[in-house]
Amino acid sequence: MLSPDDRHVLTDALNPPSGMRLDAAAVSTYSLDLTSLLMAPLAMAAHEITSSGVTDPLALLEAVRRYADRTTVFCQAGAIHVPPEYQRLVTFAERCVVEVATADEGTFHPKVWLLRFAGADGSEHHRTLVLSRNLTRDQSWDTILQLDEAAEDTQRVLDGEKVAQFFGRLPQLALRPLPGVHGDSVASLAASARMVRFELPAGFHDGEFLGIGLDPGDRWPLPEVADRLLVVSPFLDRTTIDRLPDSNDTVVVSRAETLDRIGRTALEGISTFVLQAPAESDEADPNGTDQRGQNASSASRGTADSASSLLEPTRGLHAKLFAWDSGHESHLLTGSANATSAAFRRNVEASVLLSGRRAQAGVEAILDDPSLGLRRVLQEYVPTTDDGTSDEDMRAERDLEAFHLALAEAGATLHVTGRDDGYHDLQLTLDAAVPSVGETAIRPISLPARVHRRSWAGGPVTWAEVDTKDLTPFVAIETTLERDGRTTVRSCVITANLVGAPETRARTVLRSLVENERDLLRLLALLLQDPSFDPGFLASSSTESEGTGERRPIFDDLVLLEPLVRAAARGDDGLDRVARLFEDLSDEDNHVPYLTDEIATLWKTVWAAKKASA
Repeated sequence: MLSPDDRHVLTDALNPPSGMRLDAAAVSTYSLDLTSLLMAPLAMAAHEITSSGVTDPLALLEAVRRYADRTTVFCQAGAIHVPPEYQRLVTFAERCVVEVATADEGTFHPKVWLLRFAGADGSEHHRTLVLSRNLTRDQSWDTILQLDEAAEDTQRVLDGEKVAQFFGRLPQLALRPLPGVHGDSVASLAASARMVRFELPAGFHDGEFLGIGLDPGDRWPLPEVADRLLVVSPFLDRTTIDRLPDSNDTVVVSRAETLDRIGRTALEGISTFVLQAPAESDEADPNGTDQRGQNASSASRGTADSASSLLEPTRGLHAKLFAWDSGHESHLLTGSANATSAAFRRNVEASVLLSGRRAQAGVEAILDDPSLGLRRVLQEYVPTTDDGTSDEDMRAERDLEAFHLALAEAGATLHVTGRDDGYHDLQLTLDAAVPSVGETAIRPISLPARVHRRSWAGGPVTWAEVDTKDLTPFVAIETTLERDGRTTVRSCVITANLVGAPETRARTVLRSLVENERDLLRLLALLLQDPSFDPGFLASSSTESEGTGERRPIFDDLVLLEPLVRAAARGDDGLDRVARLFEDLSDEDNHVPYLTDEIATLWKTVWAAKKASA
């Protein structure tokens, strides 16, 4: 979990156990990137999709449509990132996103996943992931703790009761009621997880899940005294530094700008480190471009990079952990909580407290063990001043964060009015007035900013001639704050109530994504999950239509017959998924575009046989 050489990718942790598929997933994250939201279902279906070598947009479409109703993502209101480019696939994942807000000026900050997988034989397997990473594409140093359901005879376990309680209470924080299917899914997942025991990682004999902040009061899990102490946190404050256990050997790893804000005096007697410069550098994008999009907390100060942020850095250290030795025992707290008073007094956080023998799980093992050696990527750092530097930039960002949260809570509604030409007019309104902070511009995320960006002072705003495919409840907000000669800019996405949109909106988007017969056949291959039905063959086998110069797939209905029959014999939901696809693609005359008469006849025969045998 902590080795600098161990790059554990979140998508790997989402892959189902062999022979199983995702049944339900609940996720908590502070910030949310909508592109990452789309990629999660693809990872959950990886055992079914990548085995046939399919890595195209249709695979993503099939995975999102299949798993969107089974996945619920709770995120901080006003902390959804503005995507660099709108993807219509987001239409099928809109209901997954649940914006939440906490009481007492706190922040919803946990990063934990609860997954339930199911086998064809009715068996279930639970997994929980406790991370320091949000569901974004940030290129930062983070931790991930993966805990899988333990076998009955396993002794080293973490009780799932508190994990279940945590997720069972999250719907109470939502700004609006969860859609029925998602509310039922979260409730079912929490109920089944109550009886689960999760196996602890090697080196630890005890573990406890800590859902911090759902109840009022302080929840400080560290002792008053420790033999040795290690704190890794991108954010610090003086109150928490003073509160750390008394120890003759305390090491704090943070970011240079954070240590500078604290100052040398407050850190006296503490060894301070930062990541070495090579460790903080970005990994190059294979296309040579930065595709992260705008951070929900993106801020620019003078000539600063507009994709950077003091509150939510996209690079460098982002891991959060506390490790301390007490006699022969050692303890490790890992998860979302920073070394700040907000983390343990106001925020909602999620961490796991692990206990193990000092030799295997202690501070020395984390810093200096040959196989871990975190110290190998650290360098000492001395703050630049005694008393610390100004926090004015961070205060400006927090003011913008609070303003965007207030907008998310103000009851935004996008009213859709149909036009005679088939397009739509939009009007955005708020149920409650929000005092302005700086200058704000807004637009639906589906509409290009250069044309559809509107200045906004809180009153109704309109857009005309919007295509059905571009109707979305997601609204991009950008606010610029001028204060004391400094400029701070923050962007985010909030969710509006979409009122008056055609009921056929999702079907219209689906039809726009399936553009020809080849797309339809490849999508059928993904739905049926039969290796004998090779979408690669379908994509490459084509012939030129006489007199047209166009190429069309060669198709013999016998190629599809066997996969359909096998799907019926397996008794899984493959045929049901095909039926749903054809229903959603059908036009007003009940015609499926690009579906040949031969395939239609074959499908009707197989589907009728399945219903007759039910």
